[in-house]
Amino acid sequence: MRGRFPAWIFQSAGRLNGAAGALIGCSLKDLPGAYTAQKLHILPTIFLFGALVSEAAQGAPKPAGKPARNVVHDTASVSLVEVPVHVTGRDGKPVRGLTAADFEIEDDGKKQAITAVDIVDLAQKREVTGIASDLPPSARRHLLFLFDLTYAKSAEIVRAREAATRFIVSGLSPDDLAAVATTSVEKGARLQMSFTADRRQLVSAIAAVGLPSESEEHSYDPLSFVFSLPGDPTSTSSTQEQTKGTSSIIDPTSSIRLYAAMAQKGADDYAVTRVGRHLGALGSLGAALDAVEGRKTIVYFSEGFDGRLLFGTLARPKSAADTRADNDAMYSGQFWTFDVDRRFADGPLHRDLAETIGILRRSDCVVYAIDIAGLTSDADTTLGGAGRGEESLFALAHGTGGEVIKNANDLSAQLKRIAERTSLTYVLAYQAPHSGQEGHFHSLKVRVLRKGAKVSARSGYYETRAFQSMTPLQRMLSAADVISHEKVEGNFPLDLLALPFAGEKISRVPVLLQIPGAAFAGGSKDRYPLELYVYITDESGQIADFFTRVLTIDPTRDGEQLRRSGLMFYGTCRLLAGRYRVRAYARDGRDGRFGFRVASLEVPDPGSAAMRALPPLFVSGTGGMRLKDRAGTSSAGESEPFRVGQTSFVPDVVPIISSGGSSRVCLMVYRKAGESTLSPFQISAEVVGAPGGKSSPARLSLIGRSEPDAEGLVKLLLDFSASDLPAGEYSLRVKVRDSGDESVRSESEARFRIS
Repeated sequence: MRGRFPAWIFQSAGRLNGAAGALIGCSLKDLPGAYTAQKLHILPTIFLFGALVSEAAQGAPKPAGKPARNVVHDTASVSLVEVPVHVTGRDGKPVRGLTAADFEIEDDGKKQAITAVDIVDLAQKREVTGIASDLPPSARRHLLFLFDLTYAKSAEIVRAREAATRFIVSGLSPDDLAAVATTSVEKGARLQMSFTADRRQLVSAIAAVGLPSESEEHSYDPLSFVFSLPGDPTSTSSTQEQTKGTSSIIDPTSSIRLYAAMAQKGADDYAVTRVGRHLGALGSLGAALDAVEGRKTIVYFSEGFDGRLLFGTLARPKSAADTRADNDAMYSGQFWTFDVDRRFADGPLHRDLAETIGILRRSDCVVYAIDIAGLTSDADTTLGGAGRGEESLFALAHGTGGEVIKNANDLSAQLKRIAERTSLTYVLAYQAPHSGQEGHFHSLKVRVLRKGAKVSARSGYYETRAFQSMTPLQRMLSAADVISHEKVEGNFPLDLLALPFAGEKISRVPVLLQIPGAAFAGGSKDRYPLELYVYITDESGQIADFFTRVLTIDPTRDGEQLRRSGLMFYGTCRLLAGRYRVRAYARDGRDGRFGFRVASLEVPDPGSAAMRALPPLFVSGTGGMRLKDRAGTSSAGESEPFRVGQTSFVPDVVPIISSGGSSRVCLMVYRKAGESTLSPFQISAEVVGAPGGKSSPARLSLIGRSEPDAEGLVKLLLDFSASDLPAGEYSLRVKVRDSGDESVRSESEARFRIS
């Protein structure tokens, strides 16, 4: 099943045939017999000569997306710090019109010069598209919907789910990212959905909150971008009953008071232990959220734990009569008739709470607590007393700069209030002092010089942390953060190619990932994982298809070959006609080094054009490890797309050709059914230099052509001569025309490098 990611074991190149399901790239000596005149229609060879390109590309161009920003996050050196800040007035609404002169910022007690202030006002609506936001990650709003399954009743969770769903559907800004998590004393904090713009996946994750554990643990994607498979029409609506209620009757007689106090003390001690575990889970979640760049707004649905455990009975007496009875017992020396410890604030719990709040603030998390104990309805038959957790919710929210929203049955209106408060963000930028110590924490203080204004900002940040010291959740969120924000800066290059092959309704889209040998450098001889993630989103930002794999690298057996020639991986997705964005991410499991690439993809309607040429595929076979994914690559009756004659190949995404050398190229062209599919093609080609550079005619010779298949696909075999091109990166642009009808034409191009 897609999304289940078994560990693949690399085998040597000579053992990748047959049952292993992998293909080895063919060299030219492997091709004789596959391209003879008896097997292909030989057409008049067309030669095109031209001058050599005089301007070469200097390195690979950056993929489409935002320019690289050298800011503080898990993998970048500290040189520029961006601090998102929310400023509200006495009315609780955002304060607009501030400039750099209105702020002061201190880093480790030293005042810093603010070099820039970016203002992001989400009240200005933008059109929703699948293209990544041009906002910096630190300026985007990150909302985490956190459901407390311990200190909440099932009926309250249902209403909270409904309110969160309505808000996601209609209240999120196009640039917002949201995530879903749950917390319970028994299982700790669990992330159901990573920060994503996919509303459909978010709604599916929220719908499963509170269901039995089998549904909570149901996940197809290790990065938690996908909760339900694309196209899955099923949804869940039932909830797990978690009825909770307490009651106590205190008799004024001493003996009954003694037994009641003993029972209450045992229950309180048990409750204190659970609260400590609960706060620890929140702290662990907060520490993991530090891997996500930008301010995180946690919308926390909970009743809260009993504030008496934290602040004691003096802060909030049970009743006037109980207080008098306790005071009389103390005066008479009958201390055993009540719990003295519970009359005063609990020191250990206060320390646990302070530590949790400190972690959340350091990770730039603000908690808005929704007191769902105030959610009532006439049909609510849940037994138990009213909520007693208002004080604990206030302590948690106020400590992080948020607030408590209580006694509101209309949660949607309250969520909109939170959205309004966080709709305006000031991003303060300054040059950071570098301590040179890994993991050093910088304390931050931000002030706003505007009377009556209240500022909310993170309390500090960490310098670069070692990947090995991260928890599994931090590693997951770190990878998801790169993919969500399309952070193109990486530690090694990653080449990506997605080809839409025509299908009757759903098109097959092979996705090729090429990882260079430099990614496998290192002296370790132990096996380690190489993680591969590919996500394809449509124009609305919803995930249309994906696959994830974990490959096990054996440096002792395959290290030399991988370092010399790199790795090629071939997987398959399936898509309807439309425009898409392909995001590919590869990470070294040893040290966290990664490569990331983004590509645009258009899957045309079948038969929408009289002719369609796919990008030319280089079949030179430069060597290296080549793996074909056995899961989902082909269905019954489908032919192997990368096959010419009787020979299969895995094309090079960006081949390397020596100057003056040549390479064979497979050009695939679709023709409409009923057209004169056997008429000759007119082919012209040119070599294009760096973006904006010059171009010149390319030298091609057409060797042969295959018969059209059932979809009208014709495969052309070409020989491309690189002449004496200087070293650099180029594109081969090919134009194909039907010699019988000049209006039937198409063109495509592919990158290559000259060494």
